[in-house]
Amino acid sequence: MIKKIVMTGLLAAAGAANSATVTLYQNDFDAPATVASGVTAVLGGLTTLGSGGGLSGFSGNFLWNTATGNPAAGTTLTLSGLPTHSAVTISYRFSYVDSWDSTNGSPAPDFFTMTLDGNTILQITCNNASGTVCDQGAGFLAQGNVFSTGWPDATRDVNESAAHAANSLTLELFAGGRGWQGGGDESWALDSLKITAEVGSTNTVPEPSALALIGLGLAGLVARRRRL
Repeated sequence: MIKKIVMTGLLAAAGAANSATVTLYQNDFDAPATVASGVTAVLGGLTTLGSGGGLSGFSGNFLWNTATGNPAAGTTLTLSGLPTHSAVTISYRFSYVDSWDSTNGSPAPDFFTMTLDGNTILQITCNNASGTVCDQGAGFLAQGNVFSTGWPDATRDVNESAAHAANSLTLELFAGGRGWQGGGDESWALDSLKITAEVGSTNTVPEPSALALIGLGLAGLVARRRRL
């Protein structure tokens, strides 16, 4: 039984060494996006560019969605031809622009939503204009910098991971809610959009270093058995 447990652990460690993080897509909106070899990327929906450093933590060009309607027209990113992988991570700098009202504000609430292949993986709000709730996140930068109008803005970094193994993905970003007005009154912006994938498999042939580790483990088992 001990031998089986040790061998399982050694093989798992050997296979894990073959996993890696690969950047599938990266876009700072100042230059053409960087896309991994073999991957096709289509950025669609509302993709208006803003510019300047008026938003805290923003510089150069950034994507600025000022769509009207409720929910407002979103921005989408579709990636196809993905390598074999087990999870993806989506990260970007985000700003609630202008008069956002949180869940207990009026009119309220205003929500920003991110979906992956139609499944919601992030929904956040902030109280730039009314309410007391702001989903600042671990990467919160500031609330109060003025951009475009006299309303304050709140800026945070987003970093969300999800299990994913399909050979394509569709990311959708949009705003809405019972209090959403959109356009020049409320909007959102993002910069430094990046999507990475965990590639590789634990069911692979071990690397030479891992084989050496297995050999040492077996030698230890043999020595222990001789002592018994």
